Amino acid sequence: MGASVAGRAAGAAWTARSIAVLLALAGLFLACSRAKPPSQVAFYHWKQVLELDRASCQFLAQARVRRLLVRFFDVDLDAASGTPVPVSELEYRGGLPAGIRVIPVVFLSERVFRSAYDPSRLAGQVAGKIERIVSRNGFAPAREIQLDCDWTESSRDRFFSFLKAMKKNVSPGTTLSATLRLHQVKFREREGVPPVDCATLMLYNMGDVESPVAHNSIIDAGVFRSYADALGDYPLPFDLALPIYRWGLVYRHDRLARIVNDLGEEEVAAAGDAFKALGKGRFLCRRGTHLGGTALFAGDLLRLEAAEFSTVRECQRLARKALKGRQAGLVFYHLDAKALARFGPGRVLELAREI
Repeated sequence: MGASVAGRAAGAAWTARSIAVLLALAGLFLACSRAKPPSQVAFYHWKQVLELDRASCQFLAQARVRRLLVRFFDVDLDAASGTPVPVSELEYRGGLPAGIRVIPVVFLSERVFRSAYDPSRLAGQVAGKIERIVSRNGFAPAREIQLDCDWTESSRDRFFSFLKAMKKNVSPGTTLSATLRLHQVKFREREGVPPVDCATLMLYNMGDVESPVAHNSIIDAGVFRSYADALGDYPLPFDLALPIYRWGLVYRHDRLARIVNDLGEEEVAAAGDAFKALGKGRFLCRRGTHLGGTALFAGDLLRLEAAEFSTVRECQRLARKALKGRQAGLVFYHLDAKALARFGPGRVLELAREI
């Protein structure tokens, strides 16, 4: 779905404004505070194209970010052959500042580990592809590799076999980490503890994105409270991943049809009478229209969700209390000029200072 020339120009202008706001706010916040953000703050980069602009580089320097967890590619099952294949490989266009260490991240669909494909063979293929991407783009040799999979009890054994095989396929001394969802922490007896060196616990994607009546599927302090007590005695060291993004969820005939990234009420308002407000963040589409390059049809339900600072901070504080003094760094999801400008770079730094 290509954008029009006018749309691209408007997007470029919006990005320029975002960058200006990002720099101004970050500079103001830092100038007004003597405290410095801790060095263990990191960011995810989840776009297919990695090209850091001056504003992003300046913010990373001001926040003393030294680790950038970069999605290298996804792994999913090929529909025709039923075998795992790489999808959406990273395209690096430059701009990575000196001193930033790239941590390769690979997302693996859970259904890959419900297939009969040999986990050891897959580990060799994934490790080899990571090494080729690192070499081709001139990144420093990976000292850490992270594997991201929403495994369940039924896929646990094959995924854990894959992780053990990955350890054998990477350079000696390479740290192997995995992402954790809240259900994997709370129900560890059933779903297991991954055989890795450390992990990153995702404090987002807490609700049911498929449900049109969910409150906020990104982050919900009420939901998190029911999981928080399980954090304190988890047998792996882990960082906390906090969201700063927003999106729009489009439901058609009570089923999730599309996810529109970085969508807010200002875009809905600009569509005029195409939408009828049903309540906070909920809209009924009255006629066919487009939002964020996505077509919506009469009868569609649109729900807007965002990671609001107050909720993110509440969840971070609940996690700190549950950890009972255990150390945990912060990883923000994700590095994007628009997301930073909306959430507030100063607020990112404020959360970082609470570590």
